[in-house]
Amino acid sequence: MTPPAGTSYARSEEVDITVTLVDRATGLPVPGTAYTTARDAAGVAGGGLRVASLYVYGPRSKPVPMTGTQAISLFTGGTDANVTTDATGFKYHLTIPSSSTTTPNGTYMVRVRIGDYSRVSDTNYKIESLAFQRFQIGTTTVQQKIDGDACVDCHGTGTAPFHDARHAVVFDSDECVFLPRPLGRARGSARQQGACGPRPVHSGRSTPRTRLEHCHLFDGRPRYEFVGCFDGREDMYYLPYDD
Repeated sequence: MTPPAGTSYARSEEVDITVTLVDRATGLPVPGTAYTTARDAAGVAGGGLRVASLYVYGPRSKPVPMTGTQAISLFTGGTDANVTTDATGFKYHLTIPSSSTTTPNGTYMVRVRIGDYSRVSDTNYKIESLAFQRFQIGTTTVQQKIDGDACVDCHGTGTAPFHDARHAVVFDSDECVFLPRPLGRARGSARQQGACGPRPVHSGRSTPRTRLEHCHLFDGRPRYEFVGCFDGREDMYYLPYDD
């Protein structure tokens, strides 16, 4: 997806998202059958892919799925008419919602996960390939990130090892999809919104924008809860652990 240089997309605009792959060993484009072959089983290398998922979400301040679905399967043969995958690439036809309430001006993200062998178990897996791009809707002003660069500054630009088995994710709050959650609903706490100020993060550093609250199990899986700061107020965000 390539918006006009120096500008942003408009609400109601139609955008075609295309994902193409190259062979890591040769640097050459993969054959067209990689896109059109049906989804394969986990633990099988070659043939069809196991994972081809698209995420479109934003804005940065309170990111939610733009399409109403967290993960969009890009495989052919599904029921989503906006998936237009063919032998030239995985494709999705996105219509940006018209409502400024559901799609306010701001910074939005597109993220793609691609996996062949994928995950059989937490000890038998291959780390997925990732693609990521930011884009603007209604404004050329880039919004502040939830964590600034605190996560990247501490952990670097690699993937988070505790997510590598189920799905790879980079240590960056734009890609570690933070979903908004009102304060006061975190388990074991009765938090209230408050003014922003420097708070310690889990590394022992301090930042005026974010901190790790705690990690707990949610439906048997870990979930990481953070507090981010926007417009002088704090909001709770959580990182769900999904498949």
